[in-house]
Amino acid sequence: MGWGYRKSIRLGKGVRLNVSKRGIGVSAGVKGFRVGTGPSGSRIRATLPGTGLYYEKRLGSGTKKKHSSAQFLKEVNPQTSFTGANEVQEYEFLLHAISTVHTEPVKSVNWVKLSTERAPFSKNAAGPNEQQAIAKLNNFKPSFLDKLFSRTEARRAILQEEILNAKIADRELTSDRERKTQLANRVLAHEGQALIDALKEVAPFQSILRLGGLITAYITDSDIINIEFNTNSETVIPTETKTLTTAGNVSVRKMGVNRHNELLYSFVTGGAITIAKECFAVLPVNEIYVHCVDTLINPSTGREEENVYLSALFDREQVETIVYEKIDPGETLKLFKHEMRFLKTKGFQPVTKLEGD
Repeated sequence: MGWGYRKSIRLGKGVRLNVSKRGIGVSAGVKGFRVGTGPSGSRIRATLPGTGLYYEKRLGSGTKKKHSSAQFLKEVNPQTSFTGANEVQEYEFLLHAISTVHTEPVKSVNWVKLSTERAPFSKNAAGPNEQQAIAKLNNFKPSFLDKLFSRTEARRAILQEEILNAKIADRELTSDRERKTQLANRVLAHEGQALIDALKEVAPFQSILRLGGLITAYITDSDIINIEFNTNSETVIPTETKTLTTAGNVSVRKMGVNRHNELLYSFVTGGAITIAKECFAVLPVNEIYVHCVDTLINPSTGREEENVYLSALFDREQVETIVYEKIDPGETLKLFKHEMRFLKTKGFQPVTKLEGD
C-alpha cells in the first residue's frame, strides 16, 4: 500500500488548507457540513455528529476544470484577503495574457461610411451642447436664497458663460467630424501617410501595448505598410516563477530557460499575427509586413543591438480565414512568407528582414 500523508491547516473562519500525498485542497464550512475542492475534484459532505455517518456528493472531476486553491479560498470566504494568492493569480494572469495575445477580438473600421457621414448639426444652427445650455438658462428660477442674497444676476451670468463654453464644445464636434471625414477620404485614396494617421486615430494593438510591447508603423517605397514590433522581452517576459506554498506564502524561483523561451515564442508569434489581424481590420490594404525585433545587450561588446527575430508578409485573404481561438500561432505562421529561427534551448536567433523596408 505504501506510506500516506495528510495534514490540515486551519486558516480561520471555517476554512482549512488540506495537504496530502495527492496534492493540495481547500475546504470550508461549519461542524456537520463542509464544501471542499482538491486534486480529485469538488465535493460537499454532511455528517451526523457522534454517529460516524455522513453523506458525500462529488460536484465534478478535478480533470474537467482547473480550479486553483487560491481561487476557491476567495469564493468560499470573499471577505478574507489573501495577499499571496492575489500575487500568484496576477502572475498566472500575466502568463495567460502573453500566451493568448492573438485571441483578442478586433473591431473593423468602415472608412466608406465615415467618409459620407454628415456633420452632427447644421452649420448655422445651435449645436447639442448650446441647446442644452440655453434650455438651462431659460428654465432658471432664482431660489429664495438667491433673492435674499441678491445673487440672481450672478447666477444668470454663470449660465450665460456656460452657453459660450457650449458653443466652443460644439465647434470642436464639428471640427472633429470634418477631420475624420477628411482622414477617411485620404485612407480610401490609399495615401501612405493617411494609413499611418489612421492607425494613430484608431489606436489598435492595445493588448500588446498593455503587456509592454512597442510598435512603430512606417511606409516604404513599395507603398506597403510595415509594422515594427519591439517585443521588449526583458520587461514583458518574466524571469521568475511564482507559486503558493501550503502556508499561503509566495514561493519565487528562477524560471527555466525552456519555459522562458516558450513564453517569448508565444508572445512574438502571437503578437505578429495579432498585429496583422488588427491592421486588416483598420486599414483597407491587402498586404502588410510585420517585423519583430528586440534590443538587447551584446555580451561581447557591451552595446545595445537591435536584432530581427521574425519578419513576415501577411495577406488579407488568408488572415481573414483564421479561427484565432483554436490556432497555434507558430504553426499559423507557416501559412505566410516569413523568416524565423527559434531553438527551444537558445531562443530566437537573428534573421534577415524581408524586403519591404
